[in-house]
Amino acid sequence: MPLGLLEKPRMLAHSLLSRPMYLTLFKENPTENDVKGRELSGKGYSMQLVNFAVEGTAVKNTNEIKFSVADGDWDTITYVGLRDKFGSLLFWYDKLEKPIYIRAGDQLTIAPKNLNVSVD
Repeated sequence: MPLGLLEKPRMLAHSLLSRPMYLTLFKENPTENDVKGRELSGKGYSMQLVNFAVEGTAVKNTNEIKFSVADGDWDTITYVGLRDKFGSLLFWYDKLEKPIYIRAGDQLTIAPKNLNVSVD
């Protein structure tokens, strides 16, 4: 029997809530194989903790996600992903609707409820 519309986000949320998740930024598609070298690195970048909750049929962040101030220009961010706290497992990734470029001195901040995670 197929999962109901409301069950998919609940299952996704359970997966995301069962362990600490960190938002990662990618300059290229990491692919399902999590190709190394595509995540940003250096210049003040580090992945950031995300807290999630189910809201209707969506799974959204509940906290403000604030990256460090960039020590230098970061590459163009085209994908985001979620990793475990050790950064070894990529659980989810998606392409941004519009690429983001962070310059030295910029700080990327994502307000609560602005990171929507879904499964197709």
